[in-house]
Amino acid sequence: MEVGVCRYITNPDAVTCEYAILIADEWQRRGLGRRMMMVLIEVARRRRLGAMVGHVLSSNRSMLDLCQKPGFVVSESNEDPQVKRVKLALKGG
Repeated sequence: MEVGVCRYITNPDAVTCEYAILIADEWQRRGLGRRMMMVLIEVARRRRLGAMVGHVLSSNRSMLDLCQKPGFVVSESNEDPQVKRVKLALKGG
């Protein structure tokens, strides 16, 4: 049984990447998402990417809170009012 999955994909600009994290319901609120997020950020920095972006449902308070701790900037999505865009600058970190 998988308890969680995380990944990022480098965007066509070769400077930014988009991440995704999924944790099984029964494994949430145990710190796995935070650990996965920090690993993704570290790997992206080592690969010298400039920024990490994601799209989070506005109702997903847990993920939005998780994003704000490492410094993601949360903004409105241009595509869907029920989605927030999160972005973390990776350079210099």
